[in-house]
Amino acid sequence: MTRTPYLEPNLLATETLSFASRLALGSLVAAQCLTGTFISEVAAQPLTPAAAATSTPAALELPLLDPRLPIRRLIVSEFPSGMQVTVTALLKAAEMEALSEAALRQGLTDLARIESTTLKGPSPQRLYLLRALLQLALGDTNAALESSQKALRLRGSDPDSVFVKGLALLALKKSLEGLDSMKESAWFGRATFFPESEVLYAQAVGYSQLGNIPKAAESLNAAIASPSSSPAVKVQLSRLEFFRGNLPAALKAARSATGPSDRNAAGNREATMQLVKVLLASSDQLLDTSSIAEANGLSASLLEGVPATSPAYREAFPLRIKSLLASRKPDEAEKMVLAAIKKSPGDLELERLLKQVTVEKAAIRTLQK
Repeated sequence: MTRTPYLEPNLLATETLSFASRLALGSLVAAQCLTGTFISEVAAQPLTPAAAATSTPAALELPLLDPRLPIRRLIVSEFPSGMQVTVTALLKAAEMEALSEAALRQGLTDLARIESTTLKGPSPQRLYLLRALLQLALGDTNAALESSQKALRLRGSDPDSVFVKGLALLALKKSLEGLDSMKESAWFGRATFFPESEVLYAQAVGYSQLGNIPKAAESLNAAIASPSSSPAVKVQLSRLEFFRGNLPAALKAARSATGPSDRNAAGNREATMQLVKVLLASSDQLLDTSSIAEANGLSASLLEGVPATSPAYREAFPLRIKSLLASRKPDEAEKMVLAAIKKSPGDLELERLLKQVTVEKAAIRTLQK
């Protein structure tokens, strides 16, 4: 599924140095002006395309709603036992909560077989709705829009079909039309396969695409207040408030999203990473040592038992380094980065991270003089 990218501040940018270190770095650069050597130049290296896209955010777009959740709900609700044999692979994947691309594509093949069967099963309108969700999950948004429109031709007042049409429009960045569909879906009544929190979250996505962050926050807060709300929605609210510069609200939302379960569980891991980001940002503003200590502990837990070559490790690694730097442990941070570079020589992001550590070490040494 194609997801809207986050436009968050780049964690490796010079601006993420601790407040005290930034003051020291300013003094250091001023002194170096006399000698003609500029250690600050290491922070002015060209960014990778990915880093450049996140270095100076001008807007924030929330990620699209994952359509795999309603796929599971629809299959369990609509397919009678006599027909479930036809979609065995998709049902098994749904039960395991592992709707892979292969399972999704098999689902489309199964639907074509079902449409030609004589067994009594879901209505053609429901089959079109399921097809639209499968296509949306595979990133085929134009086909998903077409399938949702076919479903609406069979039942024009179905709130689920109108809602899925809205999801497809948001995926195509047709934000105004998508929001209109969300409102139309709510007008027709409560959707069967989409709880209230997901409807409100989808509205927040539309508002974020339009740059209306206050309305997006309003929709997210309403989604969190809904009984069907999930921690994932709270993580998005934290990100949105973080983008707005409202750190207390961002911290509150991030804390409410984290649970006592395994830090490496997918949802809790995402919430923990967001909490670390907010804690570090708060410590920069308030020079709060307790926030730094908490961030340091949480960032360490994110790497425990995670293979160093995994995407999850690489995603959390910069947070761990920044936590160590905020804790005034530049030598430990440098050791970790050098070890990572040894395992992955030529990695530009790691090389840039090492330069960031060098800048911070120099700033801390200046403070200690």
